[in-house]
Amino acid sequence: MTRFRSETTIPALIRANAEQAPDDLALVDGGRRYTFSELDAAMIDAVRAMIAFGIRPGDRVGVWAPNSADWLIAALGVMGAGGILLPINNRLRGSEATDILRRATASAVFTVNRFLDYEYATALRQAAPDLDVPIIDLSSGNGEGVLNWGQMLESGCERISAQQAIDRIASLPGSALSDILYTSGTTGLPKGVLSTHEKTIHAAGEYTRILGLGPSDVLLMLVPLGLMFGLKYVFLIATLARARLVMDAVFNVEATMRVIAKHGITYLPGPPTLVQDVLDSPQREDYDLSSLRRILLAGTYVPPLLISRIRAERLVEQIFVGYGLSEGAAIAMTRSEDDAETATRTVGRALPGAEIRIADEQGRDMPLDEPGEILVKAPWIMEGYYKDPVQTANAFTEDGWLKTGDSGSLDARGYLTMAGRKKDMYIVGGFNVYPAEVENCLMDYGAISQVAVVPIPDARLGEVGVAFVVPRADAELDEVALLIWARTRLANFKVPRVVYVVDALPMNASAKVLRNELREQARLRFSAAV
Repeated sequence: MTRFRSETTIPALIRANAEQAPDDLALVDGGRRYTFSELDAAMIDAVRAMIAFGIRPGDRVGVWAPNSADWLIAALGVMGAGGILLPINNRLRGSEATDILRRATASAVFTVNRFLDYEYATALRQAAPDLDVPIIDLSSGNGEGVLNWGQMLESGCERISAQQAIDRIASLPGSALSDILYTSGTTGLPKGVLSTHEKTIHAAGEYTRILGLGPSDVLLMLVPLGLMFGLKYVFLIATLARARLVMDAVFNVEATMRVIAKHGITYLPGPPTLVQDVLDSPQREDYDLSSLRRILLAGTYVPPLLISRIRAERLVEQIFVGYGLSEGAAIAMTRSEDDAETATRTVGRALPGAEIRIADEQGRDMPLDEPGEILVKAPWIMEGYYKDPVQTANAFTEDGWLKTGDSGSLDARGYLTMAGRKKDMYIVGGFNVYPAEVENCLMDYGAISQVAVVPIPDARLGEVGVAFVVPRADAELDEVALLIWARTRLANFKVPRVVYVVDALPMNASAKVLRNELREQARLRFSAAV
C-alpha cells in the first residue's frame, strides 16, 4: 500500500512536522499565528486537558463550532487522547447537533457561546434539556452550565505531564478510529461513518500528491471543519504537505479576496459558488490574486461553464475537480495534465488504489459511456456505520463494492462523468432522465448562477421535468427563450416542461440542494397554474 507519509495517526503527523520544520509557520487565525512546534505544543496541552477531563480511548467527543485555531487544537486533543472526533457542521441547528450527540453517545461537546448572532451552547441546552453531555466553551465564556476551555487547559496541564500526553499519542495505532462523520441526511436520518487514522491519511495523501502541494503552499480554510471536505481535504492535506493553513470562518467575497491578497494564498479549495462569486465580483480587479495557483472544486455539482470561465479569465493555473462521499472519502479526481474537455466534463479518474464500476439495478456492469450506479472500492472505504449493522450491510454488494447511490458513466480511459443521484433519476414516457445532464446543459446558457431540475407527475408521460433557476446577478433571464434554446441541445423528453426563476435554491447545512422541497414546490406551482 503506497503511503504519502510514514506516520499512521493524525496527531503523529503534527508531531513529525514539528520535528522536521519547527519554526515554519503552520497556522494563521486572524492575529494568532502558530509555528509547527507551537501547534504541536498546543496539541500536547490539549491532550493533557482531555486526559485530565477523563476522555479515554474510544470515547466520542463532538466539536460544533465555526472554524478557528481552537477548533483544530481541541480536535487534535481529542484524537491525541485516543478519543473519536465527532465533527459537527456549524451550520446545523441545536436540534440537529443534539441528535448527533445523542446517537453517538458523546462524552462531551466543544462549542462556542455565540457566533453570528446564534447562541450555540444555549441552543444545545434548549434543544435537549435531558442530554447529559458536558459542554465546553471554546470561546472561554462562562455561560450557565458551560465549562471554560481555558480553565480546562490550565487544570489539565497542572494534573497531567506533557510526557504522559506524548506517551498517549505514541501508543495510538493507525487502526484506531479517528472520527465519526455524520452524513448530511438528505435521504433520512444522518448515519455515522466510521473511519480510522490510517485510512484517512492514505486517502488524503493520494489527494495531496495529485495536487502537487508542498511546504511553499498557503491554503485558505473556508470550508467548515465540521465537513469531511474541510477536515480531511483542507486541514489534513495542508498537514501532509507541511503547508501553511490560513483560517477563516465566514465567506464574504470581498473579505476573502482581501485574505488571498494579504497572505499570498496559493491553493483555494471550496464549493463552486465560492469561486463563482469571486469571478462575478466587481471588486476583483482591486485585489492582487496572482498568488493563486490551484483551485479544487468539490462538495457539490460543478457547472462545466464555471470551469470554462476560470480558464478563460485565467484566475489560476490549475483547476482540479474531485468526487467523493462520506462513506468512501476521496474516489476520483482530475489531473493537472488533463485536456480542457476532460477537466470540464468529468470528475476525473480513480485515485491510485481506488476502483470504480458502473452497474445496473441487478449489479451487472454497464457498457462504456452508459449511466448506472457508481460502485467503488478503495483501501480507505469506511469501516461501517456507527451502531448500525443493517445499514452497513446494505451499503455494500455481496462482493464488497460500496454502493454510492450516485449515477454516472465511465469512458474508455476510466474517466467518470456524473449523472446525479440515483434516486433523483426520473422517467419521461419510458426514457430515463438524469437531472445532472439537464442541469449541465442549462448552465451552458450563460445567464444562470444555479439550477436544479426535479420531476412532477404527468398524466400522459408519467413524469416531466421542472427547472428552478437562479439567474446571475448581471443577467436577465427569459424563461421561454431558455426553453427554446434547450430544445436545440437536448432530446425532447429531457427538456423541462417549465422553468421557474427563483432568488435561491433551498439548501441543507452541507450546501446540498433539498430536492424533496423543490419537488413539493414544483407540484404546488404547477397545479396552481393548470
